[in-house]
Amino acid sequence: MLLEKAMDSQKAIRFIVTDTKINMLVSIESFSWSIVDSTGDIEYSLSLKEYREYAAKYVKTVAKQVSRQPARPTVTQEITIGCTVIVNGRLHRDSYGSGPGLTEVNATRKVNFIAKGRSHPYHVTLTNGGWRGWVTAGSVRRIK
Repeated sequence: MLLEKAMDSQKAIRFIVTDTKINMLVSIESFSWSIVDSTGDIEYSLSLKEYREYAAKYVKTVAKQVSRQPARPTVTQEITIGCTVIVNGRLHRDSYGSGPGLTEVNATRKVNFIAKGRSHPYHVTLTNGGWRGWVTAGSVRRIK
C-alpha cells in the first residue's frame, strides 16, 4: 500500500486537508488498519509528524556599495615618556643635536626621555630598553 511504502522509506509527504488551510510536509510515524466485522467498514490509525528540512539554505549575496566619505583627519596624540613611536630620522648623541649617528627608517621604538625646548627633544630606546639616541620632534610618530 502507498502509505506503508512512504512509512518505510521515511520520506516526507505532502499532507493536505481540503477546504482548510492545512498544507504541510509530514512523515508517517505509524499506520495500522483493520476491517470491522459487522459493518465491513475499515478502521485505521495514522500518526503523523511534521517534517522540517534542516539543510543549509543558500542565500544570494549582494555586493555592498562602498560609500566614498572624505578621510578623517588623523588625530595626533601627545608623545609622552614610555609611549611607543615610529622613528624616521637621524639619531644623535645628545638633545642639542651633536654627534649625528645612524638613520632610523620605520623603526618601532619607545620614548625614554623628553627634553622640552631642545632641537632634538626625544630620546628613544629599543622596545626592550636598549638606548638608541635623540631625535627631532618631526622624526617621531606615536602609535601606542
